[in-house]
Amino acid sequence: MLLTLLEIEGCRVDAADSPFTAMGIVRQQPFDLILADLRMPRMDGLQFLRAAKLFSPEATVVLMTAYPTEETETAAEGQGVDTYLYKPFQLEELKRIINNTREREKKSH
Repeated sequence: MLLTLLEIEGCRVDAADSPFTAMGIVRQQPFDLILADLRMPRMDGLQFLRAAKLFSPEATVVLMTAYPTEETETAAEGQGVDTYLYKPFQLEELKRIINNTREREKKSH
């Protein structure tokens, strides 16, 4: 459903079923927006996002989680996470993030 929404919003989407596959994709090209779940197999979302920012330093980074904690939020801020999506989230929240990313991109070009 998330992929479909992003495509409806006019986004070009690359998706991966593991953080290692995603890292391979991120290494090949820069991204404007990177979404990652906090809990993933063999690598947590913070580890993934820290590495992904090396290849897409200007990307808006969104961490999705159903398990927010103050410790995680503090660690995420230090890793360059721009915003959170707390599950379950409303699709309007994601649309707002997409629109904010687009506006930021327009201003930087």
